[in-house]
Amino acid sequence: MIFIFILKDGIKRLVSLLKMTDNDLILSILSVLCNISTNTEVREAISTVEEDISEMFSKLLKSNNDEIRSKTSILIADICFIPSNQVKKNFFFFFVMNFLFKERFLQSDAIIGLSNMLKSPIEDVLVNACNAIDLLCRKNVYMQNELAKYGIIEQLTELLSLDSSK
Repeated sequence: MIFIFILKDGIKRLVSLLKMTDNDLILSILSVLCNISTNTEVREAISTVEEDISEMFSKLLKSNNDEIRSKTSILIADICFIPSNQVKKNFFFFFVMNFLFKERFLQSDAIIGLSNMLKSPIEDVLVNACNAIDLLCRKNVYMQNELAKYGIIEQLTELLSLDSSK
């Protein structure tokens, strides 16, 4: 129990630092969060730490720094990947939190940031954006339709038609 409290408090402090304007600091914080977000408890803590986490991700996705946008999309994908096969008593809670995260994501303009990432010439940025889109839309027709309204389906189709040998 103490570990979870320390974890959530630490995550909350890290996430609050993402509001800073120093790109080097933001990149360092995102790197730390990406490294520890492989842990389910960390993903859950990140997804519930701030009411406006989607707004914060939206701001980061609009950054001019490709690495910041790329690492933000990794975190989005990690949060969307919170496993639904949790202990039965917690299943509903995590299902609802994942749904609420995706809804808040839609309400923010983070979709525009993901859409812009699909125009990047940097392969890692493209891969991370595609992964975030995949996990946002997986088994979620509503989210698929919402992203389609922003032209993301057409952009993904264009990416698939590119000649990778060049």
